[in-house]
Amino acid sequence: MIMKATIEGEDENYVKIYVTDNLDSEHDLTIEKVSGDIPYHQCEAYVDKPQNRTPEENEHNEQARKFAQYYR
Repeated sequence: MIMKATIEGEDENYVKIYVTDNLDSEHDLTIEKVSGDIPYHQCEAYVDKPQNRTPEENEHNEQARKFAQYYR
């Protein structure tokens, strides 16, 4: 499956993006426009704490974050 993204909204400081990863899991991300930082990232398919995820799950989360940063 190919990753895809949708910009759901934005204001002067943030962009809200939904990314669907290669396993068809949806990531809800908020990106700061100026810095590109991601203050919010939620995905119900994976546990919240990185140390409790498998290496593959961490990789999918990182790929979703990078995809969102370049998509915006």
